[in-house]
Amino acid sequence: MHTNEAALAEPVNSSEKPDAAIAMLDTEGTVVGWTHAARQLVGYTAQEVVGRSAAHVLPPPEDVLRAASYAEQCRAQGGWSGTVAVRHRAGHTLKMTLRLSLLWGQDASTRWLVSVTDIGTLSSEATNGPVRESLLARAPIGIVVHDLQLRCTLVNDVMEHHVGV
Repeated sequence: MHTNEAALAEPVNSSEKPDAAIAMLDTEGTVVGWTHAARQLVGYTAQEVVGRSAAHVLPPPEDVLRAASYAEQCRAQGGWSGTVAVRHRAGHTLKMTLRLSLLWGQDASTRWLVSVTDIGTLSSEATNGPVRESLLARAPIGIVVHDLQLRCTLVNDVMEHHVGV
């Protein structure tokens, strides 16, 4: 290996708050997998969540009822993405973006992959820091960011090459 070659991946500082957390649910909405990033983001350990309904991390009961209707949408459409409120273990509510993706197993079983990102983290860091760098520098697609007046504020290399900016 040449010493002047760029690294394929760079380690993330494990003490930093993660950009996204991953969990896995069974077909009934029971948590069957929980990552360290999920613990960092919402405060619950795997022991507190795995084996319980995903509704455990949702805010008050009225939102649990709405979650049931979202679950039906997910089943019908094979996935869902949008914003949700998630209860942090400390009691406060976090506004998150959530993406549910249906996974098929080798034995014809299905699971749901849940990816959650704290909107507060993205909105405060999207224009500066590692989130922007990751999105812009490593994305395989062209990305353009506009401000509220629709002025171009950021362009990644792929888009720059595509449009010749």
